[in-house]
Amino acid sequence: MATRTLTVEAATRIPPRPWWETWWCIALALLLVAAPSLAAAGFTSALSAMPVLSAAAMVWLSRVAHGRIQPSAYFALPFADRFSTPGQTLTLAGFALWLRLARWPWPRAAAFALLSGLIYAADATGWLCLLATVFAAELARERAVEREGLRRPWSACGWRAARACLPLAPPLVMLPTWRLGGPDDWLGSLAVKPGWLTMALGNHWPILDAACMIVVALVIHKSYRDRRFVHAPMLVAAGFALVVVFIAAPNGVDTAIAPAAIALALLSIRCNARVKLRRRGEVAWAALAFLAIRSVAGVASAAEARDFGVTVSQAGLSHPPDAR
Repeated sequence: MATRTLTVEAATRIPPRPWWETWWCIALALLLVAAPSLAAAGFTSALSAMPVLSAAAMVWLSRVAHGRIQPSAYFALPFADRFSTPGQTLTLAGFALWLRLARWPWPRAAAFALLSGLIYAADATGWLCLLATVFAAELARERAVEREGLRRPWSACGWRAARACLPLAPPLVMLPTWRLGGPDDWLGSLAVKPGWLTMALGNHWPILDAACMIVVALVIHKSYRDRRFVHAPMLVAAGFALVVVFIAAPNGVDTAIAPAAIALALLSIRCNARVKLRRRGEVAWAALAFLAIRSVAGVASAAEARDFGVTVSQAGLSHPPDAR
């Protein structure tokens, strides 16, 4: 029995830094994320850096939430292409920073009193998403606390979570200046929101995009049905909060909310402690293959769009204005 126990422990022991947590693997993943943007906009464009920074924030968020980068985290990186503004990237990085500074509440409060205003100035919707994710994460944290076998009531958890979010509250003074749509605008936007969810990886090839979303749905479904996987409650709660924001948002909803919610669902997945290293490696290879397919498709799509633009430009120059 003792020999069998030692064998199981040796088989399930994870090295301090498996290959999917090494710098070369992370750099390769970020390069795959950057490839479509570089093919479309080139190296002078600041927009090319936004997906890379968002992907780096996702990797960091996996490290902060789970204690180490999960092999399944690379499934979420293709969604970084949907974070194209500094405000959206700051929102994702801000959420990771909030979790990272959990042990230092006062320095965190001081930092986010300033950071919340910066995010609001860059993207008001991004600040709202940060507020929602932080509140949901703190609610999940408070709910997990047990005393004498009993959990805190939801009312007490909600109050504590709201109090923790006070450093993010300064932009609320600008709330009266928001121009929200009416009920008709909100009802009209409900018809298009399912499309934003199902085509969160939208590109120029609908069949490939739909197939990739089916893969994402199967990964999430498998993670909940298979006991070899568990989930980080704070990321799950944050993902649900973004879904609520996505549904409740009026007309003109930020199209990055839906991809962010799906990315958080993927980042919440964690391998059970008893999953062997070989199985974890298989998950990492599958995730990187998925990322590579999306990267190649993005580069091909960008090249196709660039060639089409050159063709149109040449066609326009071949006819003088007087001949039109």
